[in-house]
Amino acid sequence: MLKIKNLTLVILLFLGLGVSAKSQLIPIGNTGGGVATAITGVSQAPTSCVYSASAPQTVIYNNIIYVCGVGNAFVAGSSSPSVQISSTGNVLYAGTYTSGASVTGSAGNTCTLSSFNGGGSSATATVALTGSNALAGGTSIVVTAGGSGYTSAPTSATLGSGTATCSGTVVVATILGALVADPGGASYMQTCAYSGGCIFDAPAGTVGYQRLYRNATGDSGQITVQMPTSNTVDFVGANGSSAGYLISGGALGDSIFIWSDASNHWYASALSGNWTNH
Repeated sequence: MLKIKNLTLVILLFLGLGVSAKSQLIPIGNTGGGVATAITGVSQAPTSCVYSASAPQTVIYNNIIYVCGVGNAFVAGSSSPSVQISSTGNVLYAGTYTSGASVTGSAGNTCTLSSFNGGGSSATATVALTGSNALAGGTSIVVTAGGSGYTSAPTSATLGSGTATCSGTVVVATILGALVADPGGASYMQTCAYSGGCIFDAPAGTVGYQRLYRNATGDSGQITVQMPTSNTVDFVGANGSSAGYLISGGALGDSIFIWSDASNHWYASALSGNWTNH
């Protein structure tokens, strides 16, 4: 069904970002460099094509994604994947410092943030001093652990010493994201319907496994695809870090398709949006 090394990709996509499917052709991107290039005007199942490793030609017809393989022929998907829509934010995703810090140190030295309110637990972050003994309001925090179980975006946290000497209960402005465990199985389409963005856990690479991640209609949060331990993903010709991640720029329609060709290894093609591999 799936010849990954020849870039013959297969997947069935439920359209409309829900559980109901529609029969239509949907263009998918046209920027090359690992991004699928759409073929339009198809009124029947596509056949011949021109193979390109850097910009595989891709169409959706009658709910099936067809991708051009090395034999200059489209190969169709197989049976239906399951669909999962995630719409509840529960982890700390991003934020900024507002006020309340007592700090001593040089620009670039860091403080720690912990004990966030918001109903959850275990979120941690750091924030860097903006000058000598100074931390300006509006400075971005770096989330080091998203925690779990948050029911509202935290507005306060405890400041602790890192490479700077820091103290105080500080005011913060934060955004929650949806942390989504992988549902298991060979084929899944997962949709982020949460404005704060979603963090999807990819499964361990297994030959033939495939996932499609996408923002829901009207949502423009960043999508993060987290690789599990010892897994890497090749995006535009290079593997990312072991247990690294793919992340979108945060725009309407952000979507990416990943498929596994070997144990603990994945390939990725962006369907829409600006993606980076870490």
